[in-house]
Amino acid sequence: MGKEGVLWVGGSSGLALTFMQEVAWSYLQSQERCLVLTGHEAPEWLDEARLKFKDRIVFAKLDLLSKESVEAFFHVSIFFFSFFYSVQNLVHDHRLQSLARFPCKVTTCVFGIRLSLVHGGKNHVHIIPNVKSFLKELLQLDNSHVKIIRLLHLSSVAVVDHLQAQHLITEDAPLPMLQQYNGPYDIFKRSCEEIIEDLCTQYKLPHSNLRLSGIFSNDKNCIQMGAMELQSIVTHRSPNLLDMNTSYNVSLAILLLLGKLQSNPSAVKRVYYYTRDTIEPKEYISYLLLYREVHNIWYGVCLPHSLCALAFSLFHFIAFVIGSLSSSIQSLSYLLRVGQLDHTFDNNRFRTDFPEIADQEETIREGFVRIESRRKQKGYFTHID
Repeated sequence: MGKEGVLWVGGSSGLALTFMQEVAWSYLQSQERCLVLTGHEAPEWLDEARLKFKDRIVFAKLDLLSKESVEAFFHVSIFFFSFFYSVQNLVHDHRLQSLARFPCKVTTCVFGIRLSLVHGGKNHVHIIPNVKSFLKELLQLDNSHVKIIRLLHLSSVAVVDHLQAQHLITEDAPLPMLQQYNGPYDIFKRSCEEIIEDLCTQYKLPHSNLRLSGIFSNDKNCIQMGAMELQSIVTHRSPNLLDMNTSYNVSLAILLLLGKLQSNPSAVKRVYYYTRDTIEPKEYISYLLLYREVHNIWYGVCLPHSLCALAFSLFHFIAFVIGSLSSSIQSLSYLLRVGQLDHTFDNNRFRTDFPEIADQEETIREGFVRIESRRKQKGYFTHID
C-alpha cells in the first residue's frame, strides 16, 4: 500500500465537487495520494471522477443519520475488506473496483458534513450521537488499512450561533452557552466541534477546525447561488454586512491546512476563520451587484428595505405559529433571520499563518465567472489538466 489515503467524510458535497474539479489533480498526483469519499449516496459526478482519476478515487456509502450505516461502515468496509467480502452494498456503482484492492493506507480525515439547511429539521438529535460513535471508532483504528494521524474539520461560523449578530469576531472570542442556541444547524456544528476537540485531545491527534461562511460553489444545487439567481431579479438593499466566499478559495484553504498539518502540525491553530475573499467585510448587496454584472442582468425590482423587513416579520410569526407542522417552514424562517443580521469574522489568523492564500484566492466576481463557465460545460471534468 504505497499511497497515502485521505478519507473525506461528507465527500459527496458541493464543496467536494469543486475540490475535485479545481485542485484535486495536482494534490493527488504530488505525493501518490488516494481519496476515499463518503456520503449517504454516490454523487452524480462520481463516474466522471473515476474516469479522470482512475484508482485514486473510491466511494463508500455512509449515512450518519443511520446507526446501522455507521456500524456497517466499520464491520464491512474499506478498512476490513478481504477478497471474500462483497462490496455491492457499499458502492452504488458496481463498476468500481473492489475496495479490497484499493492501494492506500488512510492516514488523514477531512470531516465535512452538515445538515440540510432547508430539510434538516430536528435531525441533529439523531446525528450527533452517530457522529461521536463514528469518530471514536475511526480514531481507534490502527491496522494495515487505516491509522488516522491528522484531522481537518470543515466547520462553520454557525458554531457561534447564526441567530446572533457577529462583528469581526475572532477565534478567541468565547462561545455562547449551547443552551442558548435555537437553530438545529448551529447546535449540530457546535456539537461537532466539541466532539472533535475532545476526541482529538484524547488521542493526541493534530487537528484544526476551519470555520467557513456561506459558499458560492460549483454545485448546481448550491443554495447561495440559487439565492443570487432569485434576488438578482427581485431584491431589496439590505444594509447587512455578510461574509461570503467561494468553494475554490475554500479548496485552496483545505490544501494549505492539510499541508501544514502534515509538515508542521505544531504550527497549526485549533480554530481558523476563513470567510471572505477581502480584508474588509462587504454588504450583502455587493454580491448581488457582481452577480448581475457577470450575468448581464440589467432589469429587476428593488423593493424598499422597510417593506421587506415587515414581510419577513410576518413570515417569522407564521413560522412560529405553525412551524411545528413543517420543518421546512422553520428552516426557511431560520435562513431569513440569519440574512437579516451582520455576520463578519476576523480572518487575520488564517491570513497570517497562510500568507500565500492572498496570491492564490479568487475574487467573488472571478468565482461567479468560473462557476458559470463550469456550468456551461458538457461534463463535470472537462479541461482538467
